[in-house]
Amino acid sequence: MVWSPELSATVKSLSTFGSSVMSPLAHLRRKFY
Repeated sequence: MVWSPELSATVKSLSTFGSSVMSPLAHLRRKFY
């Protein structure tokens, strides 16, 4: 597997997206449970 700058940028944007999705979900879960 070749580690390219494009791949690195994709992984970085996915992890940023994942954290931006997960933090509101965690907040909602704290509110409801």
